[in-house]
Amino acid sequence: MEKSTLARALPDGSANEKLPLKLGVFGTDGVVGPQPPIKRILRIVHDVLKSMGHKLAFLKAEGAHDVYQQLDLSGEPLVPPLRKSFQLRDPTSLLEYQDLTIQRKVYNAAYSDYWNSTADDDG
Repeated sequence: MEKSTLARALPDGSANEKLPLKLGVFGTDGVVGPQPPIKRILRIVHDVLKSMGHKLAFLKAEGAHDVYQQLDLSGEPLVPPLRKSFQLRDPTSLLEYQDLTIQRKVYNAAYSDYWNSTADDDG
């Protein structure tokens, strides 16, 4: 398993064109969100991996059905602390997903501008 996963990235970290890494991004559980520096590094990692050709997706946009599908394959149950967060729901429509992506980009840019405006002369 480890070798097949490592084969999805070339030595420089870029994606193997035929089998890129596929990663889910889970920014919040809907109850507690990460602090701004953690959000920033998650965004940086997301952007770098995507620029290197790997595939990334927002976790749960498909209504958590994929999570349960993977759990069914392994035979493992969903751990109790995640049951509330991963309740099955209808998938997000494509138009809503695109709108949320745009809203996220606008919000991230505005927050970044605000954060940078708070820096002193010493950074």
